[in-house]
Amino acid sequence: MHRCAGILLLGLAWSGPAAGEIEFEIVPAIVTTPLEPVAGAPLTVRLESDLIAPGRSLRLLDADTDLTLAEQRVAGSAINRYTFRLPDDLERLAIELREGDILLLRWPSEGAEPVWAPAEALITEAARGAPASDGTRSERPCPAMAPDSSTGRPALIAWLDNCPLDHASLPRRDLSGVDLSGRILRRADLREADLSDARIAGADLFGASLFGANLDGADLSGADLEVADLAHASLFVADLGGANLRGADLRSADLADANMANTDLTGARLEGANVDATDFSGAICPDGYRTEKRCDAHLQLP
Repeated sequence: MHRCAGILLLGLAWSGPAAGEIEFEIVPAIVTTPLEPVAGAPLTVRLESDLIAPGRSLRLLDADTDLTLAEQRVAGSAINRYTFRLPDDLERLAIELREGDILLLRWPSEGAEPVWAPAEALITEAARGAPASDGTRSERPCPAMAPDSSTGRPALIAWLDNCPLDHASLPRRDLSGVDLSGRILRRADLREADLSDARIAGADLFGASLFGANLDGADLSGADLEVADLAHASLFVADLGGANLRGADLRSADLADANMANTDLTGARLEGANVDATDFSGAICPDGYRTEKRCDAHLQLP
């Protein structure tokens, strides 16, 4: 295999002079979509325009065996995106740009790109605790985005169990009955999600968006919901005992029969909220008053 010296994965683009200096920014020569490849799924490769020329081809390699999995000819200046489907069992990937037998570019420039297992493999690993045959856990990257709803609920549950959830994007997803106890979901997007009967006790939901979410019967006891958006959410018979709701937005939320005992609602907004039979025993009301039973006269901020 021939390798051309001096070919870099990254190019330089001039960003304009500033204060008498010339600045450059690094522009990737090859960009993949998704950024984290998934086995058994499509992978789109985008080339920078200065790499496109007649007689060149893109080659997809199994980095562990160096076998060619697929190859596409670069079609011309009008086309800079090429889509491949990755094999289900692929674990490490490399992409080469060639002109005949000459290697012009390899991505990544050193080593190989790890490939995330397909949803089915992730489910299997999660079911057995995800240890590898040698007892270690997989080092494959966790996909930044949750599996699409078309992959089924088991794939979503496996992703929830194995991946970081801070800033997770899960709007309108079916999360009913899931166990997220003690998890970090800071600033997660859970708008209009179904979290009914979910176990979220002790979770960190600081700044999370739960606008219009269904949290009926959910266990949120001891959860950190500071400055979270719970406007128009349904929390019927939910347990929020001891939760931190400082500065939270609960406008027009349904809190009927909910347990709000010992919660801290300092600075929270509850205009239009349904607090019929809500238990506020020992809670700190929005205006800072600690109540023995109800917050009715203390729901409005000063």
